[in-house]
Amino acid sequence: MAQTEPPHSTHQQDSPVRYRATDKDGGYAVNQSRRMSFIEAKTNAVLGLLVSFLFTLYGLPLFGLEPTPVASLGVTACYFFLSMGRSYVLRRVFVRFLHG
Repeated sequence: MAQTEPPHSTHQQDSPVRYRATDKDGGYAVNQSRRMSFIEAKTNAVLGLLVSFLFTLYGLPLFGLEPTPVASLGVTACYFFLSMGRSYVLRRVFVRFLHG
């Protein structure tokens, strides 16, 4: 990150933005507070679990599969952990690519 400047908002106390920094290409990278990042990540996970469960339970019958609610929970859990692992690895690859 080349240089930093204060956020353009006059309400800095209410903003999750800690600072705005220009990256090596001159674009802006906005950083969230840890609290807001946590809230975003948990909201994303909960909504993902809900969508996955509902699709497994009600969408798979459209393809001739009839999972029980318990089987739907098992499939949802598998996809959840696979997705979390994929997201983590991909994020680390991008961080290394961008900063290393």
